[in-house]
Amino acid sequence: MVLVIGNESRIRYCHTCGIISRPALTASLNKIRLTIHQFLKMIRIMAERIWIVISTVDSEAAAAGLAAGSVRAGVAACAQVEAPIISHYTWKGQVEETREWRICFKIGETKREQLMSWIRTHHPYEVPEIIGWEARAADPDYADWVAAT
Repeated sequence: MVLVIGNESRIRYCHTCGIISRPALTASLNKIRLTIHQFLKMIRIMAERIWIVISTVDSEAAAAGLAAGSVRAGVAACAQVEAPIISHYTWKGQVEETREWRICFKIGETKREQLMSWIRTHHPYEVPEIIGWEARAADPDYADWVAAT
């Protein structure tokens, strides 16, 4: 059996004895460019994905309170209060239009449920908007910071 790594590297493997031929292995290992540090960083980023969670409230003060409180409580790496938005929705049979402030929280995957629970507990609405999604890409240094927070 021949294992192909990359475009050119070939490692010969014997099905009978399970030995990989040394010259082929040495040549293949010499072509690997990842350092141990880069490899460990890559594993950590894959293990700790960044989540973005949003919610809205009806006042700037409430938004600031949720943003600062979540960071102080350690359930969010950061939280940003966005400028007022106008929300249109149906609530208890009535069409509503409300000025709201959106809070955008960032957190590692391991704390996502803790953050969502914290928002639910501290939110002034009867049925708060709490929506989250996984970031598909992030700067590695930023991802490290979020994971460490």
